[in-house]
Amino acid sequence: MTEKIEDPSGALRAPSPDTCKAMTRNATACSRNALKSGYCRQHDKDEKIRMYRKELARMHQRVRRYLEISNDLNQKLMDIKRLDYIKSRLIMIGGPHMPFRAVLANPCFKDEVESLFATASGEPGASPCWKNGE
Repeated sequence: MTEKIEDPSGALRAPSPDTCKAMTRNATACSRNALKSGYCRQHDKDEKIRMYRKELARMHQRVRRYLEISNDLNQKLMDIKRLDYIKSRLIMIGGPHMPFRAVLANPCFKDEVESLFATASGEPGASPCWKNGE
C-alpha cells in the first residue's frame, strides 16, 4: 500500500522512489533525495534511533523477565535449603529410625522442635545454618 502525499497545490501524489518518504512537522512531504532505506540522511537517522529504542525496550523487557525468573528460582533454592536443614535437624533430634511425624508428636522433643522451627522461620536472634553456608 503506497501512501499518498499532498503537494502544495493540494493534489495528492504518490511518493517517488528517489525522494524521502518521511513527513515533516508541518505535515508536508520531505523533498530531499532518499537513500536505499527510502529516507533522506536526517530522517534515516531518526528512523534508526526509533528502531534502536524499540529494540532496547525489548531487551530491557527480556532482562526484567529473566531477573524475575532468576529471583523465583533463587527463592525455591532457599526453600529447599531450609527444608533440608529442618529435615537433617529432625533426624538429629529423633534419630535415623524415628519418623518425622513421631518426632513432632512426641512431647519429649517439644522444646527442641520449637527451637528448630523458631530458627528455621528466621525469628529475631536466630541464625539458621543454611544462611551461614553450613
